[in-house]
Amino acid sequence: MPSAGRLPALSLALALTAALATPLAHAAGAPSARSGLPSFIGELTQRRYDGRSDDLLTAGLGFAGLRGPMPRAADPDRPTAAELRRQAIWASAGMSAGSGGGLGRLYGPDVDRGRPVPGDGKVAGVEYRAVAGGGARGVSFVVQVPDGFDRARPCVVAAPATGLGGVYSMVGTSGAWGLHHRCAVAYTDKGMGPAFDDLHSGTVMGYDGTTGPRAELRGRTVFDAGLSDAERARFDAEHPYRVAYKMAHSG
Repeated sequence: MPSAGRLPALSLALALTAALATPLAHAAGAPSARSGLPSFIGELTQRRYDGRSDDLLTAGLGFAGLRGPMPRAADPDRPTAAELRRQAIWASAGMSAGSGGGLGRLYGPDVDRGRPVPGDGKVAGVEYRAVAGGGARGVSFVVQVPDGFDRARPCVVAAPATGLGGVYSMVGTSGAWGLHHRCAVAYTDKGMGPAFDDLHSGTVMGYDGTTGPRAELRGRTVFDAGLSDAERARFDAEHPYRVAYKMAHSG
């Protein structure tokens, strides 16, 4: 199996989706060999969303919530992974900007083929989160498989982030189209999403967006500067209070 460092991020995302979605595609038919998880995948989590309190497309907000103000965290200084996910999906929809230019009328997560999507937009299903690689070469992935996944005609929509966007930045566009059409959707930040490593305090960002001490999050981060403890201490002594950002180290 090729290593994560030698495969483009989009190829990794599609390989991961094939491993996760293939069993669903065969569930209603004859038994088949279950796809194995690619060896380059490190941390993997799975969460089911019921389509009521939380979901794949609107993070439980519904179309009405996506049009409203950004959802706030109960404790702004310590947002939870669920709250960060909800904020990221809200931002990806871009619906709070109003209907100027046709948003919400001609296009948007609440429009399909030029027609309004009926209901509140919530999509039940399973979401997988994973990270491949490590250090300055970590790549973040999300795979969403809706409950309405078309097993007779299985399809996958690739939704890599544009520019330096985070892994959820395409949920409201490419992701919405895929979910409306009963496809699985594969997202990736291409190894360029927002993350940091505070070289003075040792605080880093986990793959779920939460932050904490580097020692506690080891193996669950999407970026760290790749310095040993000795190198980190030496650098901090010479250049205190520096922060390394993933986008500057992603090349």
